[in-house]
Amino acid sequence: ALPQIQDSFQLPDEQMGTMSGLIRFGIVPAFLVAMLADRVGRKPMLMITILGFTVCTVATAFTQNVEQFIAAQFLTRTFLGAETALAFVLLIEETPAAARGWALGILTAMIALGQGLASVIYASVEQLPMGWRGAYLVGLIPLLLLIYARRGVRETKAFAQPASTGNIFSPLIEVFKVQRSAFLLLVVALLLTYTAAIAGFTFTSHSLQRDHGYSPGQVSTLFILGGLFILLANLLGGKLSDRFGRRVVLIVGLLVGNISMLAFYQYSGPLIPVIWTLIYIGYAMVDLMFAAYAAELFSSTRRATASGLRATLMALGGGIGLLIESYFYPIFNSHGQILSALLILTIPVPFLVFWKFPETSKKSLEAISEHPISEQPNPERVS
Repeated sequence: ALPQIQDSFQLPDEQMGTMSGLIRFGIVPAFLVAMLADRVGRKPMLMITILGFTVCTVATAFTQNVEQFIAAQFLTRTFLGAETALAFVLLIEETPAAARGWALGILTAMIALGQGLASVIYASVEQLPMGWRGAYLVGLIPLLLLIYARRGVRETKAFAQPASTGNIFSPLIEVFKVQRSAFLLLVVALLLTYTAAIAGFTFTSHSLQRDHGYSPGQVSTLFILGGLFILLANLLGGKLSDRFGRRVVLIVGLLVGNISMLAFYQYSGPLIPVIWTLIYIGYAMVDLMFAAYAAELFSSTRRATASGLRATLMALGGGIGLLIESYFYPIFNSHGQILSALLILTIPVPFLVFWKFPETSKKSLEAISEHPISEQPNPERVS
């Protein structure tokens, strides 16, 4: 609902990137919340993250100025980032090796379905009693149901309390010390990819309405119809990654997503809905594979921390990209041209994935931890 929020707070175009970037930075501290799951367990932190996300979502609906809106959404992204990271970790640890990609595909498909349902509400955003604020309050209903339903979630079998008596930051320290190479690979790939991608995603709805003349209802229709293909792409991407490997699906997703995004901001015509859908199909696979790698490459005592760091790096890249966009907008006076130029950053990523990323599909988590990408052996491996 970016155009409606912009009008509500009378925000000029040159400040939109800054606002969106600051909000995206909310996921940066998410890894600190997720990190606690490596010390106290997955289940209690899943309850804490959904409670925090619910409170912040309600607070967003009652913000009175752009500063309050940024603060509420910043905290919302913190809890959401940790929540999503823990969901991926829970599935990774509870699913057989041969079906991990398929399970993660189902999870990301449900995320896409949720976005589709939200777009149904957005179709009526101008008729809701409180406008875009009312849309946030509608979201309270499923969150409360989820809090109730989650009472029965059990702790994962793979989770074990660390043998050491280190402080709360021990999992983070271990990520850097024990599996430094794996982490640095993810850092480079994630920052290059999402500095361009998230900035591009942020302005798709804005571009559809302001550049291509779409109404909110037409945008919602596109999100709903295109979302069906995105949902299938998540399911198919997970299944294909179990069969052909994570690297193949990741590289294909990167190429499809980035080429389509470039076309979206450089082309105007009847194929825009198809191009828009291809952007989201490509990045559905990219998001899924990066989530799998962030969880599979790290041992159970630091898996939630690494998964949280993935969300943080995605947001950090996105925030940087949006700030770059906001800085250069007065010069180019075009969101599309700046967002297209940012895609240059993604060119090295497929090559990095092909040459440096290991294949983790069909391997047990124990087998992966025997030969991690690290400078030294995993001290916690027990034969």
